[in-house]
Amino acid sequence: MSGFFDTVFKGAYPKFMDDWFKKRSSPNVIDGDMDLIHQPIDFLGINYYRGSVGRHTEDNWLFDHERVDIRYSKIDIDWNIYPDGF
Repeated sequence: MSGFFDTVFKGAYPKFMDDWFKKRSSPNVIDGDMDLIHQPIDFLGINYYRGSVGRHTEDNWLFDHERVDIRYSKIDIDWNIYPDGF
């Protein structure tokens, strides 16, 4: 989870994400956003439903990727059992 909670805990976007978005689009960051995001918290809840594997290509946008079936075990609704994803 390194970096993904930097905005909440450190008050800054992670460099790797900031660089990635700047190469692909103009970030829609509004003055005062970080003041709202970077607040003390009492509790952190994370929902994790399933993992999947994708192959990134430069032509695709953030979550638009080619899915790769590497034959994980599945639950009854065809979702991968992938605890390492968490």
